[in-house]
Amino acid sequence: MAVYTWIGNGSVGNLTDPANWTVNGNANGTAPSGTDDVIIPENTTLSLSYPTGNTLDLTYQSLTIQTGATITFPTYGTVIIDALGRVVS
Repeated sequence: MAVYTWIGNGSVGNLTDPANWTVNGNANGTAPSGTDDVIIPENTTLSLSYPTGNTLDLTYQSLTIQTGATITFPTYGTVIIDALGRVVS
């Protein structure tokens, strides 16, 4: 299992851009998948970006949002986070 940490060096708010992540402390050219642990580090602001009408799936093994970290969502639509921590709408 890999641990991905958001660093935000790639496309703004794009969770699928490998440049936005380190894995186990190193850059590796991939983005996290459903079997990986994800960390949004302390004092980080992650402003999610995705096209209107699309669904953003945050299905990971675990999602840790550390103290002082902030996740913001686009102002359009509805955000629903299910029991598994997935944004489903």
